[in-house]
Amino acid sequence: MLHHRFTSGLRRFAGAVAATVIVVSSAHGAAAGSPGDTLPTQPADDDEGGTTGIGIAPAFVEIDGALRGNEYVETLILLNNTDGDRRFTLTPEGDHTDWISFRGPDGAPIDHIDIPHQGSIPLDVVISIPDDTANATYRTAIDVGGVPLELVGEVSGSDAVVSIGALVPITIVVGGDMVQTATFDGVTVGRAEVGQPVEIAATFNNTGNVGLSPLVEFAVSRNGQPVDILSIPGDDVVPPGRVEDLVVIWDTSDTLPGDYVVDAVATADGYTFETRSAEFRIDPAGTVERSGELVGLELVNLPLIGNIARVRAEFRNASDVPVSAVFVADVELDGVLVGEARSLEVLTRANDVTTLDATIEDLRAGTYVVRGKVNFEGRETDALQVEFEVTTTGAPAAESAAVDVDTDDVVGTDGGPSTMLLVMSAVAVAALAGLLVLLLLRRRRRSDRHDDDRPDGPRPSEPMRSTVMINGDEVLAGRSGQRR
Repeated sequence: MLHHRFTSGLRRFAGAVAATVIVVSSAHGAAAGSPGDTLPTQPADDDEGGTTGIGIAPAFVEIDGALRGNEYVETLILLNNTDGDRRFTLTPEGDHTDWISFRGPDGAPIDHIDIPHQGSIPLDVVISIPDDTANATYRTAIDVGGVPLELVGEVSGSDAVVSIGALVPITIVVGGDMVQTATFDGVTVGRAEVGQPVEIAATFNNTGNVGLSPLVEFAVSRNGQPVDILSIPGDDVVPPGRVEDLVVIWDTSDTLPGDYVVDAVATADGYTFETRSAEFRIDPAGTVERSGELVGLELVNLPLIGNIARVRAEFRNASDVPVSAVFVADVELDGVLVGEARSLEVLTRANDVTTLDATIEDLRAGTYVVRGKVNFEGRETDALQVEFEVTTTGAPAAESAAVDVDTDDVVGTDGGPSTMLLVMSAVAVAALAGLLVLLLLRRRRRSDRHDDDRPDGPRPSEPMRSTVMINGDEVLAGRSGQRR
C-alpha cells in the first residue's frame, strides 16, 4: 500500500491553532468558518460565565484524485479552549468508517487523546482506500467529542458528560483508470448421491483492479426437463486479481438417480458472461463410501478455575461427498467421569479438513482428561485424548495454541503467578514495545518519502475511464460509478 501525506499552511503549524476553528458548546452547537477565519469561543450552559470550545484545523478534509489501494495521511490539530483538561474521543461516522484510523503524535494508533486546558495537539487521520474501490466520490466524517478529564469513566458517553463536540466532514474522490475485467471459467459439480447435499461451484476470475460482485444462476435439468434453479445473489465481492469458486449447495433429497446437466449464467456489473455447463451423475443412496479421520485434538486456551476449557478437534473428511460430523468426548476429572463435551454438528466438505470446537465449563482444580471421537454419517473415528491441569484462579481464559499446558511454569506454589512468569512477561512486553516503535518510525519515514513522488490521480476535469474486457476483448467502455 502506498502512503501519501497532504500538508498545507492550515494543516501543519506549531503552537496555538490560528486557522479554521470550530466552536461547539452544549448550548450553541457547531459553527464552522472558512479557511483563515478565527471564530470566538462561545459560553456553554454549564460554564457559568466561562467559555467552552474546541478548535479544529482544518474544518474539513478533501482528497481529490485518490488512488485505490493507497493510504493518505491528513494532519488534524485539536485545540482545547475549554475551562479544564479534556479527553477528546475520535469516532468515524457515516459510510466507509473502516477506511479511517487515527495516530497520535508518537505514531501510535489511538481512538482518543487527552489535551490540557488551552493546549493543542496534532494527530494524524489515516485514510486507507481499499484495493477494490470503484471510481466515485465518497463521504464520511469524524465525530470529535470532549469529556472533562476528571469525569472519564464515571458516566462515559452520556449527554450529561459530553458537553462539546464537532463533526469534521471528509470527502474522497477516487480516480484513476478503473479496469473491470473478468472471466467466467466454468462450473463444476462434486460427487453426488441421492439424499446428500452436493456442491456446485462457478469459477470466477477477476483480472481487473476493482472488486466485482457476480450474480450466478444455476439451472439443473434431467433429460432436457428442468429440475431446479439455484442462485448466488451477488452479495460477495471477488477482489481484484483473485480466482474464486462461488459455491451453492443443492439438496438432492427429492431427486432420482441418473444423469443431470447444470447450466450456469454469471452477471457482473451489468455484463452477462457466456453460459457454462457441466454434466454430472447422482448415484443411488449409499453408493459413495464414507471415510474420515480424527487427525488432531488440542487444548486451545489456558484453563482456570471457574472458567472454561476449549478443545479443538481436526477432522479430515476423506469421502468424495460432504458429510455431517460432530465431535463427542468424555470428560474425566482426577480419573472420575464428570461429563461430556460436544461440538456443533457441521457439514464438512469432501476431501477437506474441518475444525470442531467443544468446551468444558465451570472448571475445578485437578487433572482433566478429554477423550473423544468424531461421529459422521453413522460412522466414527478412532479416539484421541488431551490432558491438562487446572490449578489457578482469577484471570480469564487466554487463547493458546499449546496442547500441553505445563502449569509449573504458569503458577507459583501459592497459586499466584511465579517470579519466572512475571520476569518473562516483562521482557516480552518490553521487546514488543521496542519492535512497535521501530515499525512506526519506519512507516512514518516511508510515508514522508512518498510526499515528493506521489502518483498524480486524474484531475477533476479529466474523464474517468472504465472498461470491461472478456478474454482480451473490450466489451464495455466509458462507464464509471460507485458500487454500493
